[in-house]
Amino acid sequence: MIYKQLIKAKSLNLLAVLVLFSSVSNATQTTPESEALIEELVKQISSTMIAVVDAEKKAGKDVNDLHITLDIPGKHSPNLGLILNVDDKKGFRVLNVTPGSLAESLEIRQGDLIAAINGVSPDSSDKKVVFAELENTLPGDTIIFDVYRNGVTKRIEALVEGQYTPAIKLEIGESSAKNEQESSVEEQEASASNKIEDNETLSESSVCGVISTFFKPPETRNLYSVFISQIGERKILSSNTSYKLPPGKHVIRVHEAIDDPFFKRYTRSTVHRGQFLDFEIEVKENTTYYLAAEFNRNARFKERTGDYWKPVVWRVREDRPCEL
Repeated sequence: MIYKQLIKAKSLNLLAVLVLFSSVSNATQTTPESEALIEELVKQISSTMIAVVDAEKKAGKDVNDLHITLDIPGKHSPNLGLILNVDDKKGFRVLNVTPGSLAESLEIRQGDLIAAINGVSPDSSDKKVVFAELENTLPGDTIIFDVYRNGVTKRIEALVEGQYTPAIKLEIGESSAKNEQESSVEEQEASASNKIEDNETLSESSVCGVISTFFKPPETRNLYSVFISQIGERKILSSNTSYKLPPGKHVIRVHEAIDDPFFKRYTRSTVHRGQFLDFEIEVKENTTYYLAAEFNRNARFKERTGDYWKPVVWRVREDRPCEL
């Protein structure tokens, strides 16, 4: 996540830790500090919902029909903890360092100047390219900072660790009995389908690999986000970003989400569902494959033929334990 400050600063605190519970009772024993935070969170949710109800009333809607669900999967993210002013001509000026972050552990301080990242200097290269070095950093990567302070430049090399954001499940309001019944039927069908698929995919071994669309690919390399709608014959939720698969060849249906100023769409498919292509990938055990849409600017007018893009694996992470 990147946040802009008043002076066009960008934040590299890539993880906002949110812990939401569908009820006040905890499934696990939490510390007094966590319980206090949860109580504060409940107050914030209640306050926000009062504003939502007021907005619905003003729109003439029946608030008794209000039913909102949030279901966000858990994920691992790097926690660099840097808020930077990217407009400094000499480099990236550190505006703030998040407590408990990697930057704090490396003793990077407010006011420091990051003169280079992974050997690439912002004053001699396109700053977007340099900033992409930070945006595309994943847990397990090694990152190198050249930090200038008090007339001295110090090189700092560190292994980026990840932090885990738990899955978020939140339901607001009550669905009608009919919706509940339909939902129950759908859940039963999905459960039965999953059981069948598990029996079909699981063999003697439970090892697996992962395909992922979680991390944003570097647009400086003409790579853009994608989402997956189908794996083999199985249709899946496009809101999910990672899928465990047994080793072997799999056909993935990938939709492009190209957002490039040189690309103008002339045909309109379903909202936010760009054109799709079926993409075959051979999955190896304990390996993660990050997918992207490679945009061909020279063919940007060939939207109808689909020649303007193709799905690619833009990054591979090996030796990442995976178990079905």
